[in-house]
Amino acid sequence: MKTTGNPTNMLISENPSSTSWIAYADSSIFTVSSGEGLKTIYIRVRNAAMTVSSRDSAKITLDTVVPAFSAISADPDTAKGGEVITIIFNASETLSANPTVNIGSGSATYVSGSLPGGTYTYRYTVTGSEAEGIHTLTISGSDPAGNIASNNSVSIATRFFFAIRRENGSYEKPNQ
Repeated sequence: MKTTGNPTNMLISENPSSTSWIAYADSSIFTVSSGEGLKTIYIRVRNAAMTVSSRDSAKITLDTVVPAFSAISADPDTAKGGEVITIIFNASETLSANPTVNIGSGSATYVSGSLPGGTYTYRYTVTGSEAEGIHTLTISGSDPAGNIASNNSVSIATRFFFAIRRENGSYEKPNQ
């Protein structure tokens, strides 16, 4: 905003008709109204002669809601080296990028998904070097406002096991 002369007062408001003038400052903190969504902030300045600038405005989107992941599933629930586990889940809102999905220390590969509240699909190929047992599935991501989803890890009942491959292509779990 350009102004002539030395401003003495300023008006900052979400109401374009506001008349609540305050002392001018080169910078100011303005708290927007509560509630998520688009906000328009209006500003005007005036000088000692009461000459008022034209109204200027800026739009911001207030987003304090952290994305959440739900309806998390992994199939099959028992897998051996070389098999693929499909991970499916929903995101509560649009994300800034595809989420990161890990099973244990391994990364799953993105397959599809990205709509707000839409379903994501990932795949994880069991390498055979994973420890046998129940593993933790972790999903992380952030929305365009930078709100980072946290505590999105669940223990899933996907069990990796080592197997002996027979000549006929079948697998047999070794005795332990």
